[in-house]
Amino acid sequence: MKKEFSKAWRSPSHSGVELFHAYFHKFSFAKHWHDELAIGIFLSGVEKLDYRGETVTLPQGTLAALNPGEIHTGFSGSDSGWHYRMFYFDTALIEETLREHSQVNQTPVPFLKGPLLDDPELFQLLYKLHSSLEVNTLSLSTDTLLTLAISQLFARHGDQKIYPKSSPNKQGALRARAYLQENWQRNVTLDELCQVTGMNRYQLIRSFNTQFGVPPTNS
Repeated sequence: MKKEFSKAWRSPSHSGVELFHAYFHKFSFAKHWHDELAIGIFLSGVEKLDYRGETVTLPQGTLAALNPGEIHTGFSGSDSGWHYRMFYFDTALIEETLREHSQVNQTPVPFLKGPLLDDPELFQLLYKLHSSLEVNTLSLSTDTLLTLAISQLFARHGDQKIYPKSSPNKQGALRARAYLQENWQRNVTLDELCQVTGMNRYQLIRSFNTQFGVPPTNS
């Protein structure tokens, strides 16, 4: 049996993101809520929640989505406990990202349909983002992952339909690639690429991915 551990930290590069990584066996959370959007990635074992008058089971390979202010508990749902990673996203960061993504102004922030999300592709994206924030990953990579993760969360699991407000821009994608090639030795940021191309973060990522089959990265 693994030893229980927990680690909490604020992302040094993203002030609107707090992170948590833990393995619990016997520990349990009393009733509480978060002011931020809480997203969990369940790596092994099972956690259970008391949530909206029901007990919800969150097994390995699934995601948890807890909207700001939703009261819940947390306790082990298996003999082996549970191992998970958590994000806590400030609502201001969510609003900013969705404004760039969507045709309409998403204020207040839409709710996610949770708490259980079964989405293997999104699971892998969020796991990659969380892992990258534990190490000194180049900022373009983490900024791209963060924008994609928030956009896909609400596009796939939000209580409102949201649609991209801008089409892919081929010339902008070509300018972004040329800039990365010219500055390969520097830690180019996503905002820097946006200034070069005149696109917002989501349109830039979408355009680059459409043109080249991969999102922009300098790693």
